[in-house]
Amino acid sequence: KPDPVPPLWKTSISAGLNGNNSDGDSNFTGSLSASSLYKDDDESLALAGSFNYNRLNKNGSSPEIKTKNGAASANYKHAVSSSLNLYADAGYNYNYLKTSGVNSILLSAGVDFPVLQSDQTSLSLSLGPSLQWLGGGDDCSTDEYCGNAYGGGTFTVDFAWKPSKMFVFGAQNKFSAAFASEVKPSNTFTA
Repeated sequence: KPDPVPPLWKTSISAGLNGNNSDGDSNFTGSLSASSLYKDDDESLALAGSFNYNRLNKNGSSPEIKTKNGAASANYKHAVSSSLNLYADAGYNYNYLKTSGVNSILLSAGVDFPVLQSDQTSLSLSLGPSLQWLGGGDDCSTDEYCGNAYGGGTFTVDFAWKPSKMFVFGAQNKFSAAFASEVKPSNTFTA
């Protein structure tokens, strides 16, 4: 019997809610995460999105939002050879608690080097120029860097491990720096 052909699209959705109430204090947490991956021999497209929320109500106090953030990303890779890919990446992050730069967008394109590639494990390094923008928030109008776009560069390490059909682990670290000395570099780790 021939091996089954793996599907070109794989999608995963997860959601969780947690709440408690004790002595008049209550806490509510919710999260939603979704990802979809298209992959054939020459190209791949990864789409992902998430939202996290946490609200704390202390007895006698007004409700306080402790976490309210979201993210969305799209990553496209096209194989040039077995050791080189071209990539395009777009990412959006939202953080309600920031006073300046609530919304951030990072666009990048460049080269991707698959260091390790097997059925169970993959590791790749990506490098390319980028464009980043920060905006929104109560203090954005007084922040000289908020609302502006800056060119720069991005370096990404992407790792995936699938020891069984029931368990998949993925981790990505993305470091971005702007070509402006006054703008601090950013680093995003996702697992």
